[in-house]
Amino acid sequence: MKNILFIAWGILAQVLVIFGQRAPKEFPVLKGPYLGQKSFGNVPEPFLPEIFLDNHSPAVFSPDGRKVFWKEISRNSLFFMEEMDGRWTAPQKVPFRSILYRMDAPFFTANSRLYFLSNRPFWGDGGIWYVELKNRRWSSWKSLGSPINDLCLHWGFSVVAKGTICFGGSGPSARGAFYIYRSGPVGAKYEALEKLDSVINAVDTDGGYAQATPLIAADESWIIFTSRRLDDAVGQGANLYISYRDAAGAWLIPVNLSRHWDMEGGEICPSLSPDGKFLLFLRWHEVYWVSSAFIKELRPAR
Repeated sequence: MKNILFIAWGILAQVLVIFGQRAPKEFPVLKGPYLGQKSFGNVPEPFLPEIFLDNHSPAVFSPDGRKVFWKEISRNSLFFMEEMDGRWTAPQKVPFRSILYRMDAPFFTANSRLYFLSNRPFWGDGGIWYVELKNRRWSSWKSLGSPINDLCLHWGFSVVAKGTICFGGSGPSARGAFYIYRSGPVGAKYEALEKLDSVINAVDTDGGYAQATPLIAADESWIIFTSRRLDDAVGQGANLYISYRDAAGAWLIPVNLSRHWDMEGGEICPSLSPDGKFLLFLRWHEVYWVSSAFIKELRPAR
């Protein structure tokens, strides 16, 4: 019996030695802007699927393009990569993560604020928070507070340079539907919520995919958002739409981008690159990218 145990322990020790000596898989060398990827065109294609394959947010780049943030489905923290000494680092958790609360839907603004959703309580069930990057150090979490965080918020939102925020939310009278709202800063607080008109908020059922994940232009002249409009649906799941303001400031009938790209549905969560050259979005948890030239091409003539 002792001999059998001795032999078994010997085999196990050899196995551990073999596995212990096996070199870990080396992270690929990625150099240059946007992780070295250069081939985006007018037809959406997967963006680095070996990295961004199981996402709950698109890849979101910092204003200088040297950091990228995202949320994976199976993880509570945000992840990021950084270009250092001409090479992109391997993915790692953000240093300002919390072990108690989830983080989701990152959005980086031109003034180096990184916004995100969290279930960390403010009052109610959490909401939108942000951290600031100064001299390579991250600040503590700060909540947007009332009235934005009074609503149940859907993931995906955008903030323009002057601080106006556009987001999908559901209030007590919304009967489970999500509508797109905007709110601008007034000092240290935000003004009363403005619900966008019925041209944008056309769906009053279907929960989180009624209208959600808006991306609004810096001058608020256009908006790209997710919606499930059954009379205009493409394939299964939600579609991406774009709407423009006319000369009087009214929103025009949205154009179905999923149809424009001849995709099969499931396109959500748009994000624009810092240089404005391409759009990133999710399709069934995979990150896609496409030239942003369509924004100019689809704009109606005035």
